[in-house]
This record gives sequence, structure tokens and C-alpha cells, in this order.
Amino acid sequence: MNFVDFIPSIESHAFHQLVLLNMTDIKDHAFISNLVKVSQMTYQIHEKDSIVSTSVSNEWQEVENQIEKGLIGDYKSIWETIISILVVILALDFGLRRMLDIRRVPEPIVELDEAYEEPVNRPLSISWPPSIRNNANSNTLPRSTANTRPRSTIGINRTSGFIGTLGANANTVVIDVSLNSIPVKCLIDTGAITSVANIALAEWLRTKIFKTETYLQSASEHSMCAKQATKVQLKIAGVLAEIVIHLFNDKFHWDNHDYHFILGCDAMALLPPFVVDLRNKLFRIEGSQICIENRSK
Repeated sequence: MNFVDFIPSIESHAFHQLVLLNMTDIKDHAFISNLVKVSQMTYQIHEKDSIVSTSVSNEWQEVENQIEKGLIGDYKSIWETIISILVVILALDFGLRRMLDIRRVPEPIVELDEAYEEPVNRPLSISWPPSIRNNANSNTLPRSTANTRPRSTIGINRTSGFIGTLGANANTVVIDVSLNSIPVKCLIDTGAITSVANIALAEWLRTKIFKTETYLQSASEHSMCAKQATKVQLKIAGVLAEIVIHLFNDKFHWDNHDYHFILGCDAMALLPPFVVDLRNKLFRIEGSQICIENRSK
């Protein structure tokens, strides 16, 4: 049997057509393959959540990074370094502040007293405290002690008519007391609603002056406002009491008085019951008695 008979005859033009077709397929395949490679070099195809997106390929991204580093440097790395340093500094600062705040010893609050007013018209320190005159003999406070300032030895003008002179036979209750352990003269006045003194007394005793606003009425019905006061420890015939004395600037020339301050009813309310014996010139309190000063000559 001759198998050649079974092979169909191919025309010459058909053969050339088959060759051209195969060559075209190879060319198309090469073109498509090269196109796919070029596309992969230029873009990357991403698929996420059924959404297809494209981005620059890794090769182009690397080229971009090299251009950025060459022109402006590795700014991302520099920025990360700066941020890291700042974070460390802030953490150290916060830790030190927290530690110092815990170890800090509370400082004492200093109270600034802005209520003090300088005496007006003339300096009171020159003639303060005044000399005290008793009966026929003139006795003054000690001139100097360990806890007091030097006292003035200037005598009081005894001419009649100055404020504080009530007459030779005036029955007033002036007794010896002490304020903060310093001996002074005190006028007990049951008609005074509060204790008052000149501001120089507080300067002399070196006590703290604080601000207040207390309205008073004098015996002549003149209204007065005490804007300053001081707190002292009163000792009278062995009885102790902490009292507040309202202070006035040189309005009534207190250096002409025979006493240093007026003990008013507000301070008397803090004392035990007492008896004033004007006939015998005695002041009795808590079983003790002291002599009442007689201001007559």
C-alpha cells in the first residue's frame, strides 16, 4: 500500500499562506509578550475588594527614591530621627517635672500686709511712748529692756486744755497692764465699744498690723473708721486674754495722754468679772487687786 496517496496535495499558494499565518502568530505573540513586560515595568496591577488599581512599578519607585535622595537627601530618615529625639526630650522633661513636683517642699505663704499707713503730720516715734505721771511723783516706764525699744524721756505737757486732761480730780481708771509682756498704761472705758490706740503703739510693740474696717463713734458723736488693727496678748492682774486693738493715725495726739491705749467693752467681754473701786482706787479681778492710777497732781 502506498501511503503517499493518502497525503492531500498542497498548492503552492496554500503553503505560503500557512507560512505567513504562522509567522504572523509568532509576531503577534512576541508583540503581546513584550507589551506585557513593558507594562509590568511601568505599572503594577493591584486588586483589592474587587477594585482594580494601578501604581508605579517597583523599578520606577526605586528610581524615584534614588532621585529624591540625590537631590534633597534622605529627609524621611532625618525627620524620623528628629521626631525620636524630641519624643525622648519630652519624656525626660515630663519625668523630671513629675519627680520634682512630688519632692517639692511646700513653701510658707508670706502674707503681705498692705494695710499699713504711715503716721501723718509728724513722726510719732520721737515722742512715743509718752512719759507717765503719777500723783506727785513722776514715774516712767523702764528706759530700756531686753525685749523693748528705748523709750523717750520727754515729759508730757500738763497744761490744762489739751486732749486727755480731764482735771486734777478726775475719777478715771488707768491701771498697769502688759501687752505681749511689755508693761503699758491702760484706760478702762466702759463707754467704749472697742479697744483703740495710736498706730505707734503697734510699731513700738512690733506687732503685726492687719487690715480691718470698723466704724466707731467718738464721745462728741463724730464718726470714725478704723482701717487697721493689731492682735496682742493682754495680761491684767495675772489674767491673760488675747484682744484686738483698733489703730488710728495721729488724729487725737495720743502722745499727750497718760495711757497708751483704751480698753473697750469688746476686750472686757473676754475677761472674768471685775470690780472697780474708785473710792479706794483699787481694781479687783479673780481674787487679785491692783492700784488705780490717780492722774491728779
